[in-house]
Amino acid sequence: MDQLRKEQRQWIEYRDNTAKEASLKYEGGTMEQYEYVREENNLTEGRCFELVKEYMK
Repeated sequence: MDQLRKEQRQWIEYRDNTAKEASLKYEGGTMEQYEYVREENNLTEGRCFELVKEYMK
């Protein structure tokens, strides 16, 4: 479980950085926060499927 915790913390940092980068194309606009949350959601959904595939064998 320690390895999973470490990987997950790294993944959260990756998710946040990727979402921030995606939102910058709308920097200062009304879509900036929406794009951040949308990207964060998409990445989180994908991560959930990865974890299920890996740990629910």
